[in-house]
Amino acid sequence: EKAIYGELTWHASDTLQFTGGFRHFSLDADTTINQVTSNWASLVDSSHSRGERSQSKTLFKGNMSWWFSQQSQLYATVSEGYRRGGTNGTPTTGNFAESPAWQSYKSDTVRNYELGVKGAVNRLSYNANVFYVDWKDPQVNSSTTNWGFFAVQNAPKASTRGVELELSGSMESGFGWGLGYTYTEAELERDAMAVDGAYLYGHKGDTLPGVPRHRFNAMGSYGIEFDSGVLTLRADAYYQSSSQNALSLNNKYRRTLDGFPLFNASATWSQGGWDATLWIKNIGNEEGITGVYTAEYMG
Repeated sequence: EKAIYGELTWHASDTLQFTGGFRHFSLDADTTINQVTSNWASLVDSSHSRGERSQSKTLFKGNMSWWFSQQSQLYATVSEGYRRGGTNGTPTTGNFAESPAWQSYKSDTVRNYELGVKGAVNRLSYNANVFYVDWKDPQVNSSTTNWGFFAVQNAPKASTRGVELELSGSMESGFGWGLGYTYTEAELERDAMAVDGAYLYGHKGDTLPGVPRHRFNAMGSYGIEFDSGVLTLRADAYYQSSSQNALSLNNKYRRTLDGFPLFNASATWSQGGWDATLWIKNIGNEEGITGVYTAEYMG
C-alpha cells in the first residue's frame, strides 16, 4: 500500500476554523491459498485458489469548529473511511467445492456525518453529538451455500445512526467521576442476497450483528494525599444491551445474545516521577459473549 495524506486548517477568526484533509492511496493484494481437508493429503482432494486485487481511492475529510464561549465549541465533521477487500479461500474443487463467487469479497466504504457540542463549565466537562454513517458494500460474516464454511461477503448497503453523551467532573475533595451513554441503530438499508445468488440472508431493516443498541459506562476515582505520595483508587463499569449473532434468515445461525456488565478496579501509588498500579480486570468474571457458533451449526 502506498499513500499520501495531509490536512490544512484555516482560522477564519478567533472563534471559527475550518479543516480539510485527504488521503490518496493505491493498494495491491495477491493471495494464494492451498487447502486440504484431512491429514492424508495425497489421498484426499485439495483445493487451490488465488486472488488478486488492485485499487486506488481518495478519501476526504471536512470539519468546522465554532467556539461560542471561551470553553465550549460547536463542531461538525464529514469524513470518509475505507476497508480493503480480501480472499475467503473457500474450496472450489473436490468434495467440498463451493461456487467461485465465494472466493473473494470487495472493499467497503463509509461516509460519516457528525454534529456535536463539547466543552467545560467550571469543573464539569461535557460532550454530546449525533452521528450518521452511510455504509456502502459492508463486509459481513456469513457462511457458504453448500457446506457452511465461514466466509465474508458484501451486503449492498447499511447505515448506523445514534447519539453519544459524555459527562465528567472533579471535586476539590479529590473525587473524580465520569458517565457515558451511546444509543446506536445499525441496520441493513437493502435486502441482502448471498454472493452466489442462492439465498437471501437479510431483509432491509434487519439489525447488523454485534451492535448493541445501548451502551453505558461510569467511573469514579478518589485521590488520597500522603506526605510521601498520592494513592488513587479507581473503579469503572461498562454495560451493553443485547445484540444479534449473525445476519441470517436461517435459525441455525441466528441468536439474540444477552447484554452484560463489566467491572474493573485499580489502585495507583504515585511518588515523584513514578507510578505503581495494582488492578483487577472484569471483577465478576463475566463471559461477555459477543458472537457464537451455534450448536445447530457446529454440533
